[in-house]
Amino acid sequence: MEQLQAIRGMKDLLGDEAKKFSYIIDIAREIAKNYCFAENFFPLLEEVEVFKRSLGDSSDVVTKEMYDFEDKSGKQITLRPEFTAQIMRSVISNSMYQELPKKIFTYGPLFRYERPQKARQRQFHQLNYEFIGNDSYLADFELIMMAVSLFEKLGIKDKLKLEINSLGCGESRNAYRNKLVEYFSKHKASLSSDSQKRLDTNPLRILDSKDEADKKIIKDAPEFSESYTESAKKYFKQLLEMLDKNNVEYFVNKKLVRGLDYYSHTVFEFTTDLLGSQNAVAAGGRYDDLILQLGGKKTASIGFAAGVERIMCLLDDEIEDEIKYAVVPVSDAQINDCYSLLQEIRSNKVKAEIVLGKSNFSKRMQKAQKLNPQYVVIYGADELLNNEVRHKNLATSVEVSESKDNFIASLRE
Repeated sequence: MEQLQAIRGMKDLLGDEAKKFSYIIDIAREIAKNYCFAENFFPLLEEVEVFKRSLGDSSDVVTKEMYDFEDKSGKQITLRPEFTAQIMRSVISNSMYQELPKKIFTYGPLFRYERPQKARQRQFHQLNYEFIGNDSYLADFELIMMAVSLFEKLGIKDKLKLEINSLGCGESRNAYRNKLVEYFSKHKASLSSDSQKRLDTNPLRILDSKDEADKKIIKDAPEFSESYTESAKKYFKQLLEMLDKNNVEYFVNKKLVRGLDYYSHTVFEFTTDLLGSQNAVAAGGRYDDLILQLGGKKTASIGFAAGVERIMCLLDDEIEDEIKYAVVPVSDAQINDCYSLLQEIRSNKVKAEIVLGKSNFSKRMQKAQKLNPQYVVIYGADELLNNEVRHKNLATSVEVSESKDNFIASLRE
């Protein structure tokens, strides 16, 4: 019988990878709480239309990458490829307008049918933060500062560069689109086939092309800043001044447009040169018209997502997962009582494990030391008779006996 394997691009997270994953989620949740973002969760499955309306029929995600299928009722369903459009759908379907402004944090798996490679799988995971219902540049500033805080806490901030740009308002975008069409039409024959298609559907996407021939043409393309309205200029200027005031280093990348149709005003990426072509670790921007595109009321919003697997690749060391107490029964006769003691230790939110296996006490002690706990608790007939706990600090080799009551009380301190 053929051995069963994980589906290509769907990776098991085990051992140290699982520890890193949990560590990142814990830090992300802590940052969300500090910034008053409420944790919410959303379905893995959505109607295809949610992403067609938001990402655009011509986007690579919709045309090439979505895992879509027809369910038993005949409805077109897809595994979610991103969070933002799904959360905006939730705002509409749950009538959240009266609750705005609203800050939402979520995380979980997303799915895109792409060629698996380092830091990019077909099932991948993201952290996602959305600030819904605030049209001020200060919301943009807060989201960027949240990302900076997240990466500082994770210890990877120095490995990242903040790239930022403005796509201006709708009027700015339309004016720029016309300039791009005019420019790229002159070079159409030299563009890649994908970029030639985008010239008719969404010329801004050409700026995101990875084709080497396209890149040479893009180099001399008009800059977005040439099409800003006065209000768009002011908005971006105020944001950059706030970043300067708070000593946030950034690089204005005038070619940065992001790959999705719904962005306006601020777009940004935290990039690294340590992951090869997968250089964006986090990315986001403002999407004031997205809910309108989905059939809801126009609602100014901004958000960003960070790739968990990409963050994992940047973490320096293995995540410490220290056991505080390893409980060792001197003989098999104390095993049941050791389990009772173990339960009391764990009920005080202290990490502990029991060491069994060989009935030889010295071998159990050797096994306990391999777990690298802070303390080994030795529990034998004498300790049970005297209602005591004997524990040894492995770092100092100091061994202490005390009453069980005092030991349990010390766990609560």
